Amino acid sequence: GWRAAMHRVCVDEEWWWSLRRGAEAVARRYTWRRCAEQTLAAYRKTLGGNDQPQPSQPDCSPVAAGVAA
Repeated sequence: GWRAAMHRVCVDEEWWWSLRRGAEAVARRYTWRRCAEQTLAAYRKTLGGNDQPQPSQPDCSPVAAGVAA
């Protein structure tokens, strides 16, 4: 169970590294862009498809936001 897994993580460094590599590989699939695209798709589906007006994309660059580079 959980107790055995937690113990193994503490005593088996090779196993810990293999878990970490696996977690990083899974996490790479999730990006903010993908999250935003999927959220927008869900909103559009909920609102009845793509027949809704498309909002213009704001310029979120640091220069447009007034942030010094």
